[in-house]
Amino acid sequence: MIHPSAQVDPGARLGARVSVGAFSIIGPDVDIGEGTSIGSHCVITGPTRIGDDNWIMAYVHIAHDCMVGSNTIMANNATLGGHAVVEDWAILGGFVGVHQFCRIGAHAFIGMGSLINADVPPFVMVADKYAAPRGINAEGLKRRGFDADRIAAIKRAYRAVYMSGKPMAEAKQELAGAARDSADVAQMLEFIERSDRGLLR
Repeated sequence: MIHPSAQVDPGARLGARVSVGAFSIIGPDVDIGEGTSIGSHCVITGPTRIGDDNWIMAYVHIAHDCMVGSNTIMANNATLGGHAVVEDWAILGGFVGVHQFCRIGAHAFIGMGSLINADVPPFVMVADKYAAPRGINAEGLKRRGFDADRIAAIKRAYRAVYMSGKPMAEAKQELAGAARDSADVAQMLEFIERSDRGLLR
């Protein structure tokens, strides 16, 4: 179902059928939420769910069984493999490639041309061809009204996971302590705990 307020440019293909493996055929079921803009020549394969107020630019490909939240931006030629998840407010630069079953956390920023083959936690910014962590998406968080204390807590969590040199089990213990005082750190920890592919680290 396409919400009446969604804008779909000419040439976009929604619900395109695709073969998966030797025999399976994915049906045309695609849901697009309120206020979402789909650029020209995008291909979105069902079953896929896209939330509200997203900006999906030209030539984006979203494969079958994907979930895209709300208020995301996917720049030209970004691609999601099947079963990928993009959470609210995430930004994918042009020519980003996200591997099947990967998850992009809320407020994450993926730099242009990055290839993502593991989960990216909420708030984290990654870049380079084979994407590597480059800090948190501080500028995006400021624009969305995150105050200095919230950002500082997220930075401490990032350092625990990415810069401390600690094994992941110890880093998660540190996050668990900080999560008592920070809903953002709790969100990051919950994302890490649910990761099936492991973190991009």
